[in-house]
Amino acid sequence: MPPFLTSGKRLDALALLTAWLILASFFAMATASYQEGVFRFGYHEQPATHQDMLKTYIESAQEKEQEMKRFIVEFTNATHYQKIESVSATVAKHIESQGYVVKQTHTYDDRQAFWGATYHVSPATSGQNHDPHRVIAGVQRVPNVARVWPDYQRVPLAHGNHGLARRRHAKQPVPLHNTKPANGTKTPPTGNADDFPPHVITGVAQQHALGRLGKGVTVCTVDTGVDYSTPSLNAGRAAGVPCIGPECQVLGGRDFITDPFDGETPKEGPLNYKDVQHPDSSCWHGTHTAGTIIARDTAHGFVGVVPEAKLRHYKVFACTSIDPKTNKTTPGGGGGYLSILLASYLQAKKDGCDVMSLSLGGPGQWGKDAADMLQTRLSPMMPFVVSNGNSGDGGLYTGADSAGTTAVIAAAAGYANGSASWGFWLDSDPKRIYSEFSELPFALNTTKESSYPIYFTPEAVKSVDVINDGCNVKNGSLPDLKGHAVFVFRGGECDGGTKFRPFYEAGARIIIAIADFRFVYQRTVCSGSLQQAGIMRREDGQAIREAFIKSQGKVKVVFPGTPKLVFAPERVPGTPTFFSSQGPTWRGEVKPNVNAPGWNILSSAPVPWEASVKSGTSMSAPLIAGVVALFKSIHRNASTEDVRSAITLSSVPYRGINTSDELASVLAQGAGTVNATAMIELTTRTQPTYFALRDSVHFEGKHQLEITNIGKEAQTYSFDHKRAKCLYALHEGAPKSGDRDEGLWALRPEECPDDTSLTVEPKTIKVDPSKTGTVTVTLKPPSPSPRLKMYSGWLLLNSSSSTGGGVIPYAGTGGDLQATGSFDHTFDLWNTTLPALFDAADKEQIQNDTTTFVVGSNSSTWPAVLWSQALASPLSTCDLVRADINFKATQPIVEAPSKLGNLFNSPGVPYYSSTRRAVVEAKDIPVVARYWNYTFADSRDSADITHRRGAYSYSFCNIKPEAYNLSDPGFAAFNVSDGYYRLLIRLKQVYSSDDTNHEDQYTSYLSHAFHFVNNVTAHVKNHTVDAAKGKPVVPSSNDAHPNKTKTGTPPSVDAHVNKTDEGKPPSGDVHVNKTSATVPPTDAKPAAANATPPANKGDVTPGAKVVLPATAMTSAKTPP
Repeated sequence: MPPFLTSGKRLDALALLTAWLILASFFAMATASYQEGVFRFGYHEQPATHQDMLKTYIESAQEKEQEMKRFIVEFTNATHYQKIESVSATVAKHIESQGYVVKQTHTYDDRQAFWGATYHVSPATSGQNHDPHRVIAGVQRVPNVARVWPDYQRVPLAHGNHGLARRRHAKQPVPLHNTKPANGTKTPPTGNADDFPPHVITGVAQQHALGRLGKGVTVCTVDTGVDYSTPSLNAGRAAGVPCIGPECQVLGGRDFITDPFDGETPKEGPLNYKDVQHPDSSCWHGTHTAGTIIARDTAHGFVGVVPEAKLRHYKVFACTSIDPKTNKTTPGGGGGYLSILLASYLQAKKDGCDVMSLSLGGPGQWGKDAADMLQTRLSPMMPFVVSNGNSGDGGLYTGADSAGTTAVIAAAAGYANGSASWGFWLDSDPKRIYSEFSELPFALNTTKESSYPIYFTPEAVKSVDVINDGCNVKNGSLPDLKGHAVFVFRGGECDGGTKFRPFYEAGARIIIAIADFRFVYQRTVCSGSLQQAGIMRREDGQAIREAFIKSQGKVKVVFPGTPKLVFAPERVPGTPTFFSSQGPTWRGEVKPNVNAPGWNILSSAPVPWEASVKSGTSMSAPLIAGVVALFKSIHRNASTEDVRSAITLSSVPYRGINTSDELASVLAQGAGTVNATAMIELTTRTQPTYFALRDSVHFEGKHQLEITNIGKEAQTYSFDHKRAKCLYALHEGAPKSGDRDEGLWALRPEECPDDTSLTVEPKTIKVDPSKTGTVTVTLKPPSPSPRLKMYSGWLLLNSSSSTGGGVIPYAGTGGDLQATGSFDHTFDLWNTTLPALFDAADKEQIQNDTTTFVVGSNSSTWPAVLWSQALASPLSTCDLVRADINFKATQPIVEAPSKLGNLFNSPGVPYYSSTRRAVVEAKDIPVVARYWNYTFADSRDSADITHRRGAYSYSFCNIKPEAYNLSDPGFAAFNVSDGYYRLLIRLKQVYSSDDTNHEDQYTSYLSHAFHFVNNVTAHVKNHTVDAAKGKPVVPSSNDAHPNKTKTGTPPSVDAHVNKTDEGKPPSGDVHVNKTSATVPPTDAKPAAANATPPANKGDVTPGAKVVLPATAMTSAKTPP
């Protein structure tokens, strides 16, 4: 038996960890990630008003669109005789011809998997408007180009910030089948057992006891860098001595992005272990995931799932960044571009990887971007295990994009039998060990046991039910807390920075938050401080409070000189954690697929830290990848389909946190917690591995199940049915109304009744060895509900062989998902119901059809339609249409003056009707110009419109001076003419077909009419606006009137433009954005939005073709 399994030492020998931990700086866009236990606090400045928050959000999104400069291009294989250098050069020249500077960053020369390149595109001149969508449309027309994708970013999924998840006690979960070794498996020898909690619950410990350690398998990780000089990863060498190569655990790899990253062009290089030896713990992510797979540790009490396997590591995230202007290096390097992922996947294919482990992702589970595509193509060669995301407290449909394809194994995160924590005690009762949860133990600058006086606020001493403990502490009101340990109850109306900062300023350096409920919650990260804080369970915190009160404040807390690691027992092992993202995908596929421990996981850390504790689906994914590697080390010829079938069938479903007898939803735990022993010994394979039932309208209830017997004896199979917990996806009253804070979607879904039935014909089937039998599985769903019943369960496959049975999960939606509507009207924008048209300052809702906008080249002059989105959309468009268009939108305008008040739970708010419309040709809608056209591949775009929204998170479309000509194959841009228009927002619905021309597949919103004045084009060159003061400059009497049309005269009463408090403009001026008593030109008055059109105007209604009105406004010109 290897020494790292027989040392028997635990982490109480963890010596000399760092003196203190510097504030973690997350990677760009790391909002989808999770880390519990440590609070780091400081000042966190908030905008002065909600309007300022919105404006900041929109400006940031506009900047992101301008920064969308990377594009992935796949070439066709039609010209197989051409070299890739020739084809890529042709594409580059075409982009340059559009007025851009082009730099090729990656070349992918694998005709079997991916043949193409990535380009970095930037405007040739500083004043040039960068339009990424025009670039994409132009490149798509180039010969030999098959497809173009924006090159977005993904992020590591170990740390994160999520809303409060309220959990209560639950009874011990009962699995459907136990985790004991199958018949014939010997009991692990005493003294050689692996008792690491994540391995006990997953059957890995049993395999280790049999000497199965993954020898001969290569696992490949795509992550931040890895420190192969840390003791658990350097093949037994001294700390700091690197080991990479055939004699080492880390066989090889590559940095596909090097440190520091300049934010523009990632540079490649050899795998560098020193970059991650950084106090920013986000740099440790790759080292931690690598340790979960291959660690050989003799000091800290943990070991990898396959410690005798080899690892190749591909670094795709940088640890630090450099400012090219100042040459200053700062933490947080970014990276994770899809282009880098493609390069790493192709390198893994070339290197012969057996299993891929990916702990990265972002929101929007469509499975349609470039990286998803390549994962699907490569998965038959090597299974991909991917984190499903850490947004579970956002409700259903929150899975990560990288786990969205059917080809990958999506990993949920659950609880193990014990959670890693740091132990301490009270001097009055040294036998009771309390657990403090954080990434690293408190650094106390001493190697001796030390005690500290305790401090509770007077409010906490007075009542254990204190709500805003520490939220209202005034500066200077606290005693001197230097040398004290502060305990403060978490929760209330303030964030961690506000709560803990006063104690820090009063001298405290040990601050421990007491969780809101029994479950430990995540850390709050703020800026401006180097101090850390921990968190503990509520019942433990209450016990310390009682001891404090009983001793009249004299009791002290004691910390050991050498940090002591304690595996705190979990009352709900196997259960999915509250942060683990839930399915299904927006296409109705069952996600996640399986579950494994991802809560407070101890694993490797870079030198000098050597070990750390992290939480997230980033921690469960490498554990599952390790289980797959164990399986492949025994079953050398197993295909990816064999892996998917075996890992699903052998999983163990567990009860949910909040239920006493029901099993947790399949949409939270997948098939269940993986069981390495059952997976390896399983003698059955099935296809499919799950049943995706979709929603009530698109229900798929009848399935053919193929059962293959790979055992040596005939097996007779019978079938049972077990339902899981049913959940309402939407709040009560949906879709007419929603929750005040959450909108339509329930962040903590309520249980729903479920009478799903499942039958199998024939009821039993005998299958001989190496043969396949087929049965018909028929499911009848529960009654539909407008709140969307998310029901799920398992077909239980019973076998006459002790190694032949298993589970096959199913999941569906009871209700019409499309009837919910794509727009979430239950969100309001500070007492303004969305969707709505706003002025250029994004503060005032336009509630008439007479407002004039003077639109310039500066984005500060661009009005916008804002909306919140209830459902994802595979295709979204924002079009400029004539003001008198006769089009009936599905989402009507709701007038909501600023003093009207909150409209939540108001039965009078109109909503999208579930009545299905007749087919109308969308291509016949008289669109004047298009502002943008997004698909599901654009899931992290500036408008971010492809997945449902959250509070203070909105989509928008600006009214700009330049738009697209839809009649041009190249989607050419042109300057919009002056005239009267509306904005038409159209969101293609989930489950819609690939045909984009049928209007019945869209939900839509048509804005108020407005008068558009283009302040950029030559025809208004004599009418300018002083940008500094907002005052118009009056044209001379000989100048052409800015609003004069070819067939009409200027209005007798001019519209007011940009009237400011600095004074009234002279008479005759055109004033913009004044919403009262403004009059449009007399030659073209707009029709009221959504009004019934005149009979001769060509009504765009269900069942009709669109005909341009005979009296179309002459000022609303079509593109040249």
